[in-house]
Amino acid sequence: RDRWMKPTGSMFPSHATMYWSAISYEEDRCSKNNEYNSSMGEWEKFSSEMQSFYNIDMSALSVPYKKEQEDYFIYSALWTELKVEHVIGQPAVIKRLDLNKCTLEDAQCIAPINYEILVPFPIRISGFAGWFTVHFNGSVESPVNHRVTLSTGPEAGYTHWGQQVFYLPNGIDCSMETKIHGVVSMNRQEKNKRLYSLSLECRVDDSDAFSATYEIP
Repeated sequence: RDRWMKPTGSMFPSHATMYWSAISYEEDRCSKNNEYNSSMGEWEKFSSEMQSFYNIDMSALSVPYKKEQEDYFIYSALWTELKVEHVIGQPAVIKRLDLNKCTLEDAQCIAPINYEILVPFPIRISGFAGWFTVHFNGSVESPVNHRVTLSTGPEAGYTHWGQQVFYLPNGIDCSMETKIHGVVSMNRQEKNKRLYSLSLECRVDDSDAFSATYEIP
């Protein structure tokens, strides 16, 4: 863009917006938890057999194995096709980009940003989801006559991008007007700059904060 676009030109898409929302999708969350529990059960069986048959104590590996399984089954984002009814409350905007003007530094991360979501009715919150929209607005110098927005949100139906889902270890039972709030940020992973990690801090009303880091594969 900086090399080839003329001063009165426009990028298409010209703008992008990223959204963050609470979701309720217990069937899917519990399915992932069941996979985690199954994996841990297999480890316990294996450890017991190694002790019984070969007198080998595997306990030194139990803690790192558990963390590895948690990172894979619980603290990894999932590509998911959500439906509108899975989205709870009003999604929060966590990033806006003017692609005509933004810098590489602007696009490299999401700096820590506060979010607040009010739950409109009694429901169990399973976690959070993120998606984006892109806008074909042109630029200040060359605006379009008819603006177009393409969304990857649940309201748009199936898209190639789907949504990224971040499930909590345990669902949160909420009543009407429960406030879910905290801080979210995204940064490139050190091991692969094409991938991101998401850091989450979450509070329910005035409760203690839950914090976790999720890899986005």
